[in-house]
Amino acid sequence: FVVVDARRADCESMIPGAINLPAHSFALSSCTLVRLLHQVPLMSFHCNSCASPTSRGPLVASWYADMLAKAVLQGAEKATVYECLAVLVGGMKGWEELHRKRDASERGK
Repeated sequence: FVVVDARRADCESMIPGAINLPAHSFALSSCTLVRLLHQVPLMSFHCNSCASPTSRGPLVASWYADMLAKAVLQGAEKATVYECLAVLVGGMKGWEELHRKRDASERGK
């Protein structure tokens, strides 16, 4: 699985091993991202709180699903695409309540 942090790159903490893909730059890297990661069995997206469908994490997950369906799965039903996507409930805030906060310099470790 791959965890995608949809927050800005200057965030103070991170989930270990997560990759940072800010929502505001998704359009620039979406084709490359789909091409590189389309075989990953589970992509989990998050932002600060994932409080609504228009929060960064859920929004980027939806954009990724659209790109995946069009580019790789050749128009597969979105329901099929969503089977390989997740949004972290509670986002980073929820994760930090369950786990200790880690400095962004530890990203990828």
